[in-house]
Amino acid sequence: MSSTYSTNLAIELMGAGEQAGNWGSTTNTNLGTLIEQAISGYTTQGVVTGTDTTITIPSGATGVARNMFIELTGTGGASPNLIVPANKKLYFIFNNSTGAVTVKVSGQTGVSVPATAKMVLVSNGTDIVVATNYMAALTLGTPLAVAQGGTGSTTASTGTGGVVLAVSPTLTGTPIAPTAAPGTNTTQIATTAFVTASTGTLGTMSTQNANNVAITGGTITGLSSALPVASGGTGVTTSTGSGANVLASGASLTSPTLTSPTLSSPTFTGTPGSSLIFKMSSGGVSASGSTSVDFTSMPSWINIITVTFRNISTVSNDNILVQLGTSSGVTTSGYVSTSIDFDGSGAVTTSSTSGFVFKVNPGSNIINGTMIIAYTGSNAWVNNHTASINTNIMSVGGGTIALGGTLDRVRITTVSGTDAFDAGTLNVLYQ
Repeated sequence: MSSTYSTNLAIELMGAGEQAGNWGSTTNTNLGTLIEQAISGYTTQGVVTGTDTTITIPSGATGVARNMFIELTGTGGASPNLIVPANKKLYFIFNNSTGAVTVKVSGQTGVSVPATAKMVLVSNGTDIVVATNYMAALTLGTPLAVAQGGTGSTTASTGTGGVVLAVSPTLTGTPIAPTAAPGTNTTQIATTAFVTASTGTLGTMSTQNANNVAITGGTITGLSSALPVASGGTGVTTSTGSGANVLASGASLTSPTLTSPTLSSPTFTGTPGSSLIFKMSSGGVSASGSTSVDFTSMPSWINIITVTFRNISTVSNDNILVQLGTSSGVTTSGYVSTSIDFDGSGAVTTSSTSGFVFKVNPGSNIINGTMIIAYTGSNAWVNNHTASINTNIMSVGGGTIALGGTLDRVRITTVSGTDAFDAGTLNVLYQ
């Protein structure tokens, strides 16, 4: 009788009288390799962004899916799937890849395992599901955060923060308390209604204790002089655009000195007169997978644009185009542009009327460099670029274009328009 294999772990089941002289080897494989792998096996499995990775339980032989603990490595995120067989089996999954990975049976929904997470999953014969949903007791090394349904505290009493566990807490926000009767003199909370009923109006400043008057609204009049800066005022009584305090909306600053100012997302209008440099993206934009990258909503006062290329490459090594545009769209004609690359064997030149061309040497290329685009007036722009290609090639060039309106966008693409970027970061700086 020929061997058969168990339903879930695919362990070889020898038939009666089979494998005379070899049953010991088969038994050792079953017990010492396959069952051990299913009970205590730990293995790693790479995954790739946007790709299905299939693992199996081969009959009578080792396989990734038979292991009890599987550590995922590689590039998760963007819908990668780990496809496992429908065999009923327990899995410990450690997602050590860069993004979430869905573990499932082919054609089913499965369970998404976030990056860095460790989960216990099980195949029920149809699909992968979470193996547990109840714990009788749980001890944590650190307090469970409020965002996860905990209190964030390890002590039995606290009076501050978002969760109050104290008899006499410090409350934030707009808490509501009962109003005591007028004349009550205890340590209980005094509501605003109680204070108003007890004090009425404050009267004039001269009748108050100056160290305890809190003014939260209304208008102060009758000051004998302007409130000085040291007391929270401006020190002036009229609109002025010069001096230590500026009160004019169109102020002219004369040699101002700013000592380590912190600007939180400032908005500049008009045409800034100083040499401020702005980034369209704080950390740059990944070009991978795109045939073009657009930077839009650029201000009208720009005079200089710097396009940065860091570790940029394309699938088919097509030449790169930088195109300018207006509110009507990207301009794709009318350019006068030339680019040359130099290597040990000579120079190669290319030109384009569709954009500022960036010559790329044939072969596998990694590009690092900048393109400077400067305004010359009347919606006309000129450019030059310098970049290294790999470690032994230099690309330089320049050109000009007259736009039909005010520039408000920049596009980085390829000459064909279909060759996709497969690596690198792009950014636009302007001033």
